[in-house]
Formats: sequence, structure tokens, C-alpha cells
Amino acid sequence: MKPRTTLILLAVLVVLGGYVYWTELRQPASSASTTPTPAPVWSYAAEQVVGITIQGGGKQVRLTRPANGAWQLETPQAGPADQDRVTAVLDSLAPLQASRTLTDTTGSLADYGLAQPALSVTLRLTDGSDHALEIGDITPPQTDYYVQVQGQAPIQLVSASTVQSVQDLLNQPPFPPTPTPTESATPAALQIVTPAATQPATSAPASTEPGTPAPTLTQPATVTPAS
Repeated sequence: MKPRTTLILLAVLVVLGGYVYWTELRQPASSASTTPTPAPVWSYAAEQVVGITIQGGGKQVRLTRPANGAWQLETPQAGPADQDRVTAVLDSLAPLQASRTLTDTTGSLADYGLAQPALSVTLRLTDGSDHALEIGDITPPQTDYYVQVQGQAPIQLVSASTVQSVQDLLNQPPFPPTPTPTESATPAALQIVTPAATQPATSAPASTEPGTPAPTLTQPATVTPAS
């Protein structure tokens, strides 16, 4: 082989190698390894929600909120609600994100625990519309639950922690916390001082006339009988 031909072939190999290096090895990681952005189950502002109903296991918790007012319990017992607990759940429930949407669901709803959901939560919005979420079985890794918006086809996965917070409201209704009584200062024990017993002082009667000496006490004379 001629030296010139050899050099040309080497040059071609160098060019091809550089092309492979820059187009393949230097490319960023494949998009398949990128975590997809979670799809929303629904997306409402917490301020839009004026009612929450949770049902499951024969129990129900229903909460309502008047416009710009505080959350109130309707069932199981009417009265004020623990605002912090309700708000914490609503912050993750109103703008609800799915960790995954199942696109190939060849089985029946019963395979996901959604034929007869054990738990459901319904949000009522300021426009009077109701939106129900049916919650099925937990996934095998026990990190998510199968859920489905009532009346919609996709089955999605929602974080187990979000579902657990809803379940906690059902199992332990958000009654307001009992105020802890504050400790008041205990007054010091009263010290009762008993005065020492004193003997009454015996004094001679005062003189009634000036210059008259005070009378002196004398012992009676002892009379000895004659023998």
C-alpha cells in the first residue's frame, strides 16, 4: 500500500473517530433517565375549596368553610375544626400531583382496588361543583396508591403520605385541640405563728396617796402554844 493512501485512510479514521466521540460520547444523558414531571390529578387553589368530605369504612368526616371563614366540622360532630390539621391536608390535596399515570391498564378496576374503593375524598369548590377522588389499593412497593378521579378514565399513582394524611382525618376527626391549662403561681404556705404562753405579771397595787409607801406583804405570825 502506498504511503499516501495509508495517510488518507488514517485521516479518514481520525475524522470518523472524532465524529463518534462528539456525537455519541459527549451527548448529555438520555432523556429516558430524566425523571418526568409529575402530572396533576387536579389543580385547584386551596382558597377555591369550601368543602371536604372523606368517606371509608362506614365512617364519614365532612368539613365546610364559609367564604373567608374558618373550617367547621359538620360530621361526625358539628363544631369548630382544627384549622392547622385541615390546612396541612388541603395544601397537598388541592393541587394534587400524581407520581405516575398508567397508560396501559388492560386489567379491570378491581385489579387496582378501584371497583369498590375503600376510601374517597370529595372537594367542593366555590362554584358549587364537586370533584371526587377514589382511592384504591397500595402499590407493591407501598410508596403510592392507585387513584382515579370519578368519571375519568386514567388510573394514576399518588404518594402514600398524601393518602395517609387523608386517612388520618377520617380515623381521627380534626376536633380542635384541648387547651393546656397554664400553671399558676402557688402562694407560699401561710406560716401560723403561735405566741408563747406568758404568765400574768403580779404587781403590787398602786399607791393611792402620794408619799405613801407601797404596802409590803408579810407572812402571818406563827403562835406557839404554851406547854
